[in-house]
Amino acid sequence: MKMDRFIERQSWSRFDKLWALGGVLFYGAPCWALLLGSLIDGSLWVAAACAGALAIFGVFNWRMRARTAGALLAEVTPLGIRFQDDQQPIAWADVIRVDFYETGGGTYSPTYDHIALQLRNGSTVTHTVQGILRSQLEVVVPQFAPQVPLGHERPAP
Repeated sequence: MKMDRFIERQSWSRFDKLWALGGVLFYGAPCWALLLGSLIDGSLWVAAACAGALAIFGVFNWRMRARTAGALLAEVTPLGIRFQDDQQPIAWADVIRVDFYETGGGTYSPTYDHIALQLRNGSTVTHTVQGILRSQLEVVVPQFAPQVPLGHERPAP
């Protein structure tokens, strides 16, 4: 099946909303414990402070996730590729190689997936992608730009 374009956007579905609510419940667990403990102990000012902190965290988490809903993650067409709505697509004629690599990792730092487009003028354009998006891009880039070789190694800076 041949597509005319591949577009992936940030979602904000019911599952995402449930995940955001679960995140507030899970990551707010110490605050929940303080809230319950202060209610049992009779310290109403501590309970009010914890309830306020949970409400602020919940609203902040919800708004942060809702604000990114619908944001472009990647658009791949036969003409080029782009990663933001306000970005001009990078033409496949200007790309000589597409590399995928990871950075970070270790005990305290997360691992990030990246795509690197090596251009004919010698420059490299990199963009951080989500893990699932990386696997999708590894499939669709050869469909839209079969003349551009794919690599899975870290490009030279």
